[in-house]
Amino acid sequence: MKKKLLALSLIAVMSLSFTACGGGNTNSSSKADTKAETEATTAAAEAATEATNENEPKVEKSDGITKEIYYTNKELDIKGTTGTINYTIDQIQVSNVTFDNDDIASAAEMKKGDKGALVAIHMTVENTSDDTTYFYADQANMVTDTKEKTTPNVWFSDSMDGEYNGKIKNEGTLMYFFKNSDAKDIKSVKYTADAPSNENFEPNGNEVVEEISLQ
Repeated sequence: MKKKLLALSLIAVMSLSFTACGGGNTNSSSKADTKAETEATTAAAEAATEATNENEPKVEKSDGITKEIYYTNKELDIKGTTGTINYTIDQIQVSNVTFDNDDIASAAEMKKGDKGALVAIHMTVENTSDDTTYFYADQANMVTDTKEKTTPNVWFSDSMDGEYNGKIKNEGTLMYFFKNSDAKDIKSVKYTADAPSNENFEPNGNEVVEEISLQ
């Protein structure tokens, strides 16, 4: 219970912040003929900042957690159908994380002071049938191109009820911690979920396999 409460208190830190990479300061001007120049300067500054961030991650610190964000995509738009299930993976973020708190580190199956990679994805799942369908998106495994495999962390991930009693839609963020990988080395990940099943627990569709490029 202690771990769960601590994890919940820090969920905002570990969730997909998806903060815009750019952000140059825009100089205000009352002169109409400087507007275009100002916008161009701002755009160039944002592009330069984004390019810099490819090598220098955005760092966020809060309550004993340090997160170094290496990659964010808010418009992933991966869509698929398996049986009566429609799914969308629309956002992904890849970071390195370290913990200064023993309990939070333990909840992430890491140790205080250790650095590991965090891959967070946001997805939506919808059953299009009036019949009951079972599909456990929040139990799917993920494999990185650094050859490490894991499942969503139960303390930090949203719970997506796998029992769809009719036309139900679920969405949530799934957190995958990789203890032996560095975020800057991960160039792709593969998400794999078991096929949905019907009320008799018979397969009702195909296994879901989605490879996500981080470049």
